Amino acid sequence: MARNTRCLIFPSLWYEVCPLVPLEAKAYGIPVIASDCSAASDDADFVYHSQEELEMLIRQVMTQDIRQLSVRTYETFDESINTGYADRLIDIYNSDLEE
Repeated sequence: MARNTRCLIFPSLWYEVCPLVPLEAKAYGIPVIASDCSAASDDADFVYHSQEELEMLIRQVMTQDIRQLSVRTYETFDESINTGYADRLIDIYNSDLEE
């Protein structure tokens, strides 16, 4: 599936704390378009503020060289976000269980 994906559109209207789907997409070099009211906008390649901007960004991504876009996306991905995430989460759960 990811091989045929040009971009991920993350249209959430809720402020989600560090959603993992956009980060995983970026780890595969898949550009992310996110709403400005979602925490995903912090790491997104493109951020929109209105439906019109979303439509414009989709058209823009559809006309860009996908290889260049993918390489740029992958190069801007901070791999440290994923490494150790599960370990930190388990540490939090374990500390709560000990109390």
